[in-house]
Amino acid sequence: MNANEFVSATIPIPFRTAKAIIHQCEKEYLLPRQVIARSFGEPEPFGEPIIFKIPGQDRCHLPDYKDFSALQTRKPVGRRKGGQKKVYLSVLSQIIKAMPQKFAECAKPHGTKRPYFGRSREDVEHTGRSNEANKIPETEAEWWASVNNSGDKKQTILADLMRLLGFSADYIALISWAPCYTYPALQIQFKV
Repeated sequence: MNANEFVSATIPIPFRTAKAIIHQCEKEYLLPRQVIARSFGEPEPFGEPIIFKIPGQDRCHLPDYKDFSALQTRKPVGRRKGGQKKVYLSVLSQIIKAMPQKFAECAKPHGTKRPYFGRSREDVEHTGRSNEANKIPETEAEWWASVNNSGDKKQTILADLMRLLGFSADYIALISWAPCYTYPALQIQFKV
C-alpha cells in the first residue's frame, strides 16, 4: 500500500483513543494514518521509502490534553538551534543510509550561490565565510551539509529533497519541520 491509497474519512472515536493516537504521533513523529496502520499490523514503512527516527523524541515530555478542544488547538513547540542542527543532520543521515544512490543523484539542491550538500567541507563552504558545513554522521560515503541556515530554510531543503526521493506530501510536511519543532504540526482536525 502506498501513501496515495489512503483516503480521508470521518471516524467517531472516543477522546482517550484520539489522545493516544496524537501522543504516539508526537512520540515517534508519525502521521495518524501510520499509527493506525501499525495498530492493524501493517508493516513499516507504511507506504514511504523510509520511516524516520527523530533523535531524543522518545525522551520528550508529552503534553496532557484534557479534551478535544485542547487537541484541536495544540501548537507546535519550537526546537533550539543546537537541536535543529542535530535533527537536520540525523534526517539526512537516515536518508543517505537507506538510499545512498538516490541521495547522490538528488543532492544537487543549492541556493542562489550556496550549495547545501557536498563531498567535503570545502565543497560546501567554498562560497564564503558565512557558510558552515558539518559532516553528516554515520554515512559510509562522506557527505557534508550546510548547517547554518535558518529553521525555515532547513525545512525547505528537506522538503525539496524528500519530494525528489518519492515521499508523500503529508509525510514530507511532517518530517521536514522536525528540525524546527519538538512536537509535530499534524494536519488533523477534530469535530466535537
